[in-house]
Amino acid sequence: MRVERRALPLRHPGFQAAAARSQLVEDILEDAATAPSGANIQPWRVCVVGGSAKDELADAMLAASRAGSVPAPAHFPDPLPKVLRGRLQDFGARYYASLGIDRNDAPA
Repeated sequence: MRVERRALPLRHPGFQAAAARSQLVEDILEDAATAPSGANIQPWRVCVVGGSAKDELADAMLAASRAGSVPAPAHFPDPLPKVLRGRLQDFGARYYASLGIDRNDAPA
């Protein structure tokens, strides 16, 4: 994945900071949509918040972290939702087929 740093001018005639931030977020999300994930299941959901909603979320996350009540990260969601399980099975089938390994060849 290509990572690009962008610098925005602090002062520029007609510069709209909110519009520039919005476009930057859209660009980041567009790049992230094609980012690889384990077994190609793309188990994420993205929500973009701003203003007071962002502040409330940040406060809640900080409080949970300080209280030690944040769950440990998991490689896959547990239980794995049906749509993600289908992606995982599809990936496995394609991967092992590309290696010439039959689906029923457990010893391989």
